[in-house]
Amino acid sequence: MRIDRVVALAPDAGAAAERLRDEHGLGSEPGPYLPFAGTRGVHVPLAPPAYLEVLAIEDRKAAQGSTSGRAALAC
Repeated sequence: MRIDRVVALAPDAGAAAERLRDEHGLGSEPGPYLPFAGTRGVHVPLAPPAYLEVLAIEDRKAAQGSTSGRAALAC
């Protein structure tokens, strides 16, 4: 089995990325806005090609309109 990414949900993806940098020395880069899910995130590169994706809900109405968005809202 190979895992190429792990996705985590946070109230504020930017703040979570700062905390990962401050506490663990992990850098990050902005991820895209996902309009179908109403989320935006950051990518935290790990051992290539693996990465951690930290998502935050940016648009609750959009999130309610998709399966993945509703799953994020349920967390």
